[in-house]
Amino acid sequence: MHWPKHKKIYIIRIIPALILSFIFWINYSLAAYKVEMPLPNAPTSISDPGQYIKYLFQFGFYLVAFLAVAMITYGGILYMIPNKIAEAKEKIWGAVIGVVFLLCSFLILQTIDPNLLNLTPRSLAAVNLLEAMELPQIPHEGFNLTTEQIENSAIVRGTEYGNIVNGASNLSGVSPELIKAVILTESSGKNGTCSSAGACGLMQIMPGTFKQYSGGLGAEYRFDPTQNVAAGTKYLSALIRKYNGDTATALAAYNWGPGNVDKKCGGNIAGCNLPRETAAYVPKVLGYMNTIRN
Repeated sequence: MHWPKHKKIYIIRIIPALILSFIFWINYSLAAYKVEMPLPNAPTSISDPGQYIKYLFQFGFYLVAFLAVAMITYGGILYMIPNKIAEAKEKIWGAVIGVVFLLCSFLILQTIDPNLLNLTPRSLAAVNLLEAMELPQIPHEGFNLTTEQIENSAIVRGTEYGNIVNGASNLSGVSPELIKAVILTESSGKNGTCSSAGACGLMQIMPGTFKQYSGGLGAEYRFDPTQNVAAGTKYLSALIRKYNGDTATALAAYNWGPGNVDKKCGGNIAGCNLPRETAAYVPKVLGYMNTIRN
């Protein structure tokens, strides 16, 4: 094995490892302190600088791997030139050492956090375009619908999303009338709406809830009516089961959060002092449901 004699060669070889270690340190420092840098019209889910550092970190690994392959290729070409064999060996060994550093770093970081160096991250392009765009910030657009508006709505008549609602109902056991009532109350049947809190789509689902009840789909799929209604209905069905068939308490949890219902109402909203919005939301949905049934 022939080792290079010049110190600057060693410095050049160690630089990629130092850069990657520095990026790693920054990433975990930001994650530990939960530093956020909000972007205009963008939710917090894409404003955490730790996310950007993560992708920068992944790019660094791609870059080092590419440079190592390029250096080995270049060394192979030099090796075919008689008076360049020594230089070729130097290039190749340098690249091999770089690859060893890369693999060791990869194994160590995978042990610390298997998700840190996920080399197949979800596409940021689709998420950013859908999440960062200026979507209407309209909370509960259907709060003030009249009986005539409800009866004549495309949601109730089934001319819009009828098959989607019926399919979700069959899978979850939640009545189609209740699903339609939630859709009307939450979004008035307008698929492109988002609340100021970040809930989006027909059933106004938050990103975390959607991911849990959609089988791990990304937040951008909330604007797919089929996925939105399916996930929202699964969530509503889970709440109804959690509260032993008490639809009113399940609706309060859908609006206010099950944690609040459990902690502040003991799992039953009867006689509980609900927030103004939730206190209006529950009878509104139940009223819409009864109107649809009749």
